[in-house]
Amino acid sequence: MGQIKNTLRNQMMRQVKRLPMKLKLFGYGILCSVSAILAQAAETFPILSVAESSDVLKVRYSNAGPGSVRLIAKKSIPNDAVVVDLLLQPTGPKVILLTVSAPMLVPVERGDEISVVLNSNGAPLVDDQVKIDWIKLENSKQNANKLIKVTIDPGAIQPESALPEDWYRKAVMYHVYVRTFKDSNNDGHGDIRGLINKLDYLKDLGISGIMLLPIMESWDREHGYSIVDFRDIEDEYGSLEDIDELLHEAHRRGIGVLMDITPNCTSAAHWLYQAAIQNEDSPFRNYYRLVKEKPFEHKFWRPEERIDGFRWGKGPNNVDLNFRNEGVQQFVLDYIIFWLNRGVDGFRFDSAFALVENGKNWISQPETHEIFRFFRSCLDLYENRFATGEVKGLYEGLNYLGDGTNEFHSAWTFGLQEKILGPISNGLGVAELQDTLVEFNKRMSMLSPDAALAPFLSNHDLGFGARPATILNNNQRKLELAASLLLTLPGVPYIYYGEEIGMNGNVDLSDITSWRRPKLPWHNYTEVSRTPMQWSSAKYAGFSKSDDIFLKVNPNYREVNVAAQHDHPKSLSSYYRKLIGIRNITPALQMGTFRLVSTDAPDHVLAYVRETKSQRVLVVGNFSDRDQLVRIPIGEVHSAEGVQGLFGSEAILEVQNGELTVSLPAKILEAFLLGEARKQ
Repeated sequence: MGQIKNTLRNQMMRQVKRLPMKLKLFGYGILCSVSAILAQAAETFPILSVAESSDVLKVRYSNAGPGSVRLIAKKSIPNDAVVVDLLLQPTGPKVILLTVSAPMLVPVERGDEISVVLNSNGAPLVDDQVKIDWIKLENSKQNANKLIKVTIDPGAIQPESALPEDWYRKAVMYHVYVRTFKDSNNDGHGDIRGLINKLDYLKDLGISGIMLLPIMESWDREHGYSIVDFRDIEDEYGSLEDIDELLHEAHRRGIGVLMDITPNCTSAAHWLYQAAIQNEDSPFRNYYRLVKEKPFEHKFWRPEERIDGFRWGKGPNNVDLNFRNEGVQQFVLDYIIFWLNRGVDGFRFDSAFALVENGKNWISQPETHEIFRFFRSCLDLYENRFATGEVKGLYEGLNYLGDGTNEFHSAWTFGLQEKILGPISNGLGVAELQDTLVEFNKRMSMLSPDAALAPFLSNHDLGFGARPATILNNNQRKLELAASLLLTLPGVPYIYYGEEIGMNGNVDLSDITSWRRPKLPWHNYTEVSRTPMQWSSAKYAGFSKSDDIFLKVNPNYREVNVAAQHDHPKSLSSYYRKLIGIRNITPALQMGTFRLVSTDAPDHVLAYVRETKSQRVLVVGNFSDRDQLVRIPIGEVHSAEGVQGLFGSEAILEVQNGELTVSLPAKILEAFLLGEARKQ
């Protein structure tokens, strides 16, 4: 009976996902209503609780093939306790935490098979590697989320990484909007297979990590931040099997894969929210911020007629989760584990600052940091995984690094991009940029060396700045200066797709229609930064052969494209490739310390040293429109022997009368490899 109900629900889910968008929300409503009926039928099943210590769910282990463990239920399980995944604890007594979905809305009955995936890099498991002794439900019916402990043999396989140790600390990341990157099946949408087909391009560029904008199934079928299924991807993107192939092929090329996830909310169309508002007695009502009366006035309180009250949500169709409920924390951890077990290398947490609210205060509350420390502790059970997050404010993101080891690995530097591009654009503000870098360095020096900044020039949110080519008016020399600065600053730099060829946002999207998705308030605002990748001068920039593409291509694609630049030694693309290649073989630029050095032209020139125990690099950039002759006291760099310019510019470094002199053409940044590092 349980298998029949599971099969029925899964078949209904697949059919609903195929519906046009206008019918999709209605379809989810029907699905949740049917699921609720099935759930009511489960009320007669015995409920296990902490107090009933003798109630043990017996299971037997059988080898179910490569990378999986099959559990056979020997006792009925209530509908809100379905085993879905494994989390391994690598030290101490070997314990697997089997997290559970909350809820599946249908029960599992005696004899039903519960399949869970154990990440073993494709190696088959044998009987003596995993021995499951017992499973016991720890919580009561009132707390719908269950945690099941299983003791296992110490020889159990651990979820290993396919990438070099600490790959992310040396990485150059590439920020991808899959929907407009490459269309492999000519349906007008970019997809995972299209990305797979371009991995060699990214490898050639020197990229060692890609960050995917949300790919999970989303209500808006566009930006991806209104999730209706955290365990599946958009139909237009492909399948989970495509994700598995992407991970395999990326790892084979030494490229890590990060996913952008939205922990603070779900779509109002998500089955959990639909279950929460079914009735006031729903065990999931407290999973969301739902109230009868608004405790205070704010635009994020949105009417919810189905509960005769209000819901808190920062997006028009998003509802914020209530992270004070531990079941919510486990719900989010549950799908994080799902993707980790598939082999994903890490996450960017969207709106990381907004997990917990204290009255009117919802930005970076203390409880939010506690939750991310919990998530980090679970992430660290996996080898070589990486976490970063969106935190608004120039320095606020640094607070999410914890002590450098217990929250995020890196912090996005929102606002730094403006302080970089401003002086490059108009020659003003160099001193302010210097002050900002000094402050960053001061704060970072108090953390573990494992912590890092995450600088960028642009990203998918136009509110944080347009594409550099838009700001810098397509001036290649200025774009090269911006790239040089980005790739020589400390931290883990992010390149937004198309940035390396000078894609801009100068495109008229006033004719955009909602032919494949609902019209949202921000359309024609952020879209200009998300137009299709310009691969060639062919129709639709080589992105797709469909005449029904998702978004209009920038009309400059005939001149600005990968094919036109790739083999041209003086192109912006070739410059990026050279810069990244140099950074990838220069430890001081990857992980060296950062120290500003004084010059006699502080209003026009920025100079700093990147240094490891065995290598020092002097970086000097001229932001003005005129050539500069810059003097640096020799004591500042301690040595000037064996100097060479790494980037091959016209800049010249000399030592005269005890002073180091650098001749810099306008809008040029050069890096000089100095002699051995000074004694520490």
